[in-house]
Amino acid sequence: MGYIEIFITLIYLLLSVSKIYKKSRLLSLLILSYFGLYIVVLPLFYLSGMEFVSVMPDRSFINEVLFSNLLFVFVFFIVTLIVSQKNIIEQSSIGSLIKKYDIERISGKKIIVPFVVFFLITYLMKAYIYNDYLYFISDVNPFETTQQFKTGGWFFLVVSSAFTYIGYMLLYRISFVRKNILAFFALVLLLYFLSVFLKFAERTVILVMVIAFIIFRTEYIGLWKKNKIFSFRSLLLAIFIILFLTYYDAIRQNNSIVFSFDVFDISKQIINFLQVENSILLAEYFSNSDFLGLQYLLLVMSGYSLLPTFLLPFDKINTGVEAILTKMIFGGNLNPIFYSPNSTITFTIPMTGYAEFGYVGVVIHSFIYSIILLTLIYSYKRNTFLSFMILILSITSVLGFRLSVESIIIGVQVSAFFYLFLVFLYKIKIK
Repeated sequence: MGYIEIFITLIYLLLSVSKIYKKSRLLSLLILSYFGLYIVVLPLFYLSGMEFVSVMPDRSFINEVLFSNLLFVFVFFIVTLIVSQKNIIEQSSIGSLIKKYDIERISGKKIIVPFVVFFLITYLMKAYIYNDYLYFISDVNPFETTQQFKTGGWFFLVVSSAFTYIGYMLLYRISFVRKNILAFFALVLLLYFLSVFLKFAERTVILVMVIAFIIFRTEYIGLWKKNKIFSFRSLLLAIFIILFLTYYDAIRQNNSIVFSFDVFDISKQIINFLQVENSILLAEYFSNSDFLGLQYLLLVMSGYSLLPTFLLPFDKINTGVEAILTKMIFGGNLNPIFYSPNSTITFTIPMTGYAEFGYVGVVIHSFIYSIILLTLIYSYKRNTFLSFMILILSITSVLGFRLSVESIIIGVQVSAFFYLFLVFLYKIKIK
């Protein structure tokens, strides 16, 4: 039965991607490959007997995972049919709002004020989080520190990412450099600078910036021909990305860098692909427990998660759904071979929805996620900075499939806030 569900899931995914392909060839390929990995390829491996286990799950609960994936893709397909209608987004109030707050150009002088402001905000927040004013040259562990804040202290994590938006502004400018070799060199320097100063705990930020650079340069500006996307040059770029992310994984966990084949140890990298087994364990857990309910989703949608705890007259409710589920299902018994201390486990968007309200939760989470992602993809396509930010959010949302819809909503809220803050700092003419 499992193979039939996977086959139907694949058909709906292909139908959805065929609609998105008309809007963005590269984004559609990203969606197909990333969604396909988690809802088609990995479940197929598991059904065929291959095991990646960190904790042995009961295989009988895989049906809940497969049906949840099928529900997700069906909802995604329906929303795709609606959103892909001709100009439906551009003619909506969302389209008008996007055009009103568009930023046409980013000049060298205009970046000075936001650079200074965002630099100071990020520095002060990072110094507070790491309790070290020289955190960028100290032996701190960004990964463990960030995991501790995911139990509800989102405010400090969010504000400390302010300088990321200066990175996006610089990356936007780099994308227009005509010489490919110069553009790639500038990209490497930017990523290195951001990784050292910001000490990202999430490698996804770096991956998003690289993918956004490629898509924007190819489809929005036209400086990189589409027929070269699958060239030898692209292969070299892919190898660079893998090496850089592996290198950065050691940095974020405060490990020494040793250039050997040990960095490709499967037991260290397989953690990124355990969502199927994590989801089976989740389904098994909630077969004998009450669902979480939708209160966390409602709180996040209201913006509650971003409120600073020290300003509230009451104890703040923890809205870190992944952290809550990790503690409920695994307790403190995470396998040290696969996970670092204080790690947060992820379960994919459909299965997080299942944990909150069963199959109804899957439909609700899938609908909200699909609306967000597809509205972003179909909203704009010009070579302006706002289009670049929309592209960044689109890619982040695709890669966020392995997380929860709450994480996606927080990401959109934060980006909207910082973008409007940039508009205010720029004091530019708004259309």
